[in-house]
Amino acid sequence: MDAKTCGSLRKPVPLGRESLSAKPIVVDRGGFGVRIEVKQTYRVYLGERDTVLIQLADTPTPASKGTLRCLLVLFGA
Repeated sequence: MDAKTCGSLRKPVPLGRESLSAKPIVVDRGGFGVRIEVKQTYRVYLGERDTVLIQLADTPTPASKGTLRCLLVLFGA
């Protein structure tokens, strides 16, 4: 897998500057990383300095209305 992937572990897709729809979100750093389990599909972007940005809404939304429930599953070689 690439250093930054999104999609399932079976078919990783490189994450670039354009957004992708993903469920789950997988960040793999050469066999070490995290799988972000979410209940629905979200738009995901690669941010500056290798950050992963998850879009919660399509329009400006108050912070009190935006929520994300997820399970972080760490993995290592």
